[in-house]
Amino acid sequence: MNRYRPRTLALELAMIAAALFVAFPLYVLVNLAVRPSSDTSSPIRPTSSPTLDNFTQAWQQGSLGGALANSVLVTVCSVVVVLAVSSLAAYPLARVTARWSRGTYLLVLLGLVLPFQLASLPLYQTLPDLGLLGTPWALVLFYSGLQVPFTVFLYVGFLRALPRDFEDAALIDGCTPLQAFRRVVLPMLKPVTVTALVLNTVAVWNDFFTPLLYLSGSAQQTMPVAIAGFVGQYVTDWNLIFAALVISILPVLIVYFLLQRSIINGFAGGLRDDTRLPSLTHAHCHFPEGDKMKTRTPMTLVAAVTAAALLAACSGGTKASDSGGGSKTLTLASIDQGSVEDVVKAFEKANPGVKVRYTTSGADQYQQQIRTQLSSGTAPDVMSVWPGDGNPGATYVLAEPGYLRDL
Repeated sequence: MNRYRPRTLALELAMIAAALFVAFPLYVLVNLAVRPSSDTSSPIRPTSSPTLDNFTQAWQQGSLGGALANSVLVTVCSVVVVLAVSSLAAYPLARVTARWSRGTYLLVLLGLVLPFQLASLPLYQTLPDLGLLGTPWALVLFYSGLQVPFTVFLYVGFLRALPRDFEDAALIDGCTPLQAFRRVVLPMLKPVTVTALVLNTVAVWNDFFTPLLYLSGSAQQTMPVAIAGFVGQYVTDWNLIFAALVISILPVLIVYFLLQRSIINGFAGGLRDDTRLPSLTHAHCHFPEGDKMKTRTPMTLVAAVTAAALLAACSGGTKASDSGGGSKTLTLASIDQGSVEDVVKAFEKANPGVKVRYTTSGADQYQQQIRTQLSSGTAPDVMSVWPGDGNPGATYVLAEPGYLRDL
């Protein structure tokens, strides 16, 4: 049984003090926002007659409705573009090991070092030629480029912590890389996507300098600019000013409270116990079979990279020989002398470090796919061979990387 120690008490008191330190300004903000102008008591003391008239007056006199609509439009469009571009860009940067991948990633990260003000003046001179100056779309264009480096950084770090087994299974089953990303990888990116969504939303929503520059002289203002003008107009009426501030921060608070659990998971990073992995039984992929498109579920191949080699172990003989191009050819025997599970265990024991995925069904439907991929040069680096027509005496071959040999 754990004892309640003085150290635990001190830690709890420190956490309570930190929470009060953060919550106190919010309390003063809301307290003054709902206080009538006739109440001149201390801002710390709760008001005895709360009212919502300040919100109504601030909404009407400050023209906050149009500013709120513009901020929502700019924020939603910018965040959607940033998340779509960043997730697609981060996937190859995290998975491809070629030299260009690391160089490109470092080039993207350079955007985190350079101050965004460097691009403000050149972009300001270019926007009139595009007809975008003074419109919300100028802000969408600016934020879409500004927030991508940081968001790519988040996605790449998260993707590198994800296992590749599900992607490999989907690719073997006939998925294109884009299908594998959309159906398998994207569902696993939910925690980091929510984190990136909230961080980008807050950054875009609270930005004051950019809309002040690109929307100057325009009636289409965002909330920070509208609040700044409202403060200058009602500098002596703090109740109205605080009511306007509450209106401006309310949308961001709503988004945060709705997504707070996913935000915590995203900051924790990696795969957690409560992270839902994609169900491969529902991740349908398509591949050509003759002149038709055939749909298969990856469950028939979740296991498929070294199946043939394992099946040979059950009959007691697996011959390995090196062929041209550095490929390894394994001649395999039939599958009628032992269960697939026994073969898997025997092969993994004989080949330490090799993890096996296998399949024993759907063989005939993959033959045309294999021939098509080999003839077109689109075969993956590792390909498995299925048991032909299912005859017990058939012989199978598994070649790697990227070579398939018929006996």
